[in-house]
Amino acid sequence: MWQTSWKRMVTAWIAFLVAATVIPGGTLLGARAEDSQKRSDEKYTLDKLRHERKQMAQRKRRIVFNNDGDELWKGTDGTRAGVLAARTTGLAGSHVDAIWQWGSDGFKLIHQNGPFARLYTMDRNGPNYQRALKAHQILMDDCGKDNLEIMIDFCREHGMEIFYSNRMNDIHDSYFPGRLYITKIEHPEWCLSTKEKAKQFHYPDPRSSWSAWNFEVPEIRQLTVDALREICQTYDIDGIELDYWRHLVNFPKMLRGQPVTPKNLKRINQLMRDIRRMSEEEGLRRGRPILLCGRCVEDVEVSKQSGLDIATWL
Repeated sequence: MWQTSWKRMVTAWIAFLVAATVIPGGTLLGARAEDSQKRSDEKYTLDKLRHERKQMAQRKRRIVFNNDGDELWKGTDGTRAGVLAARTTGLAGSHVDAIWQWGSDGFKLIHQNGPFARLYTMDRNGPNYQRALKAHQILMDDCGKDNLEIMIDFCREHGMEIFYSNRMNDIHDSYFPGRLYITKIEHPEWCLSTKEKAKQFHYPDPRSSWSAWNFEVPEIRQLTVDALREICQTYDIDGIELDYWRHLVNFPKMLRGQPVTPKNLKRINQLMRDIRRMSEEEGLRRGRPILLCGRCVEDVEVSKQSGLDIATWL
């Protein structure tokens, strides 16, 4: 059953990590407007953060526009105006209430040496990294901001929500060697398989996804939390989408099309708790909540067999 379900997983659903009813006309922007003088005369407590977070999570969203950031090098001149014109400028005044941005190849953090770079920077000697570096330099020379920062500015200007969309286990480097992450080069044992073993299989067979992180490795789970913390400390985002959909292969059994073990289910649950705790710590630090959501398989039972225990998260 699970192998059959793998082949028909063509859509995903968003599970907000607050069980709540949508409040028509609810707004995300009220709490943000006070940030400059936020609570200078009062203590911002965890209870207050959680109350505000619930209100933010209940905000009505008509359309969420999820952008992978490829406009940095596809059909634009790479400047701020060019990048925005490609996919974003036309969203102003539309039914799009939120932009959730991936495009981490354009983030300044991949050119640094923190946990985000360790987890998501490509081989710095490869052509893909050089392309990303060139695109980053064009934007920085033009406006002094990277692609997530210009999206944040656009959303603030037009009253939209802005999330960072994090691909929890992107495996493009299984098929495009120039994208191989630096830590996978340094620690091939942290991957689920090897290129040699995967040669006899083809996408979407999960056994072809040799470069996927093995989330049984404690260092991978901790790096994920640390990388997301660096995002929260660097960017004025409203939340983070934990995109388990791109790509859904996190443990050895999943390479063979089998359900994960109970122990691995607990590992992901603990990872989610750690990310939630981090988001609360960083929310308290900045004086405003950071929302979390998960992109999972639309079939709840198949999600659980994949290590995504949505009922427990909620």
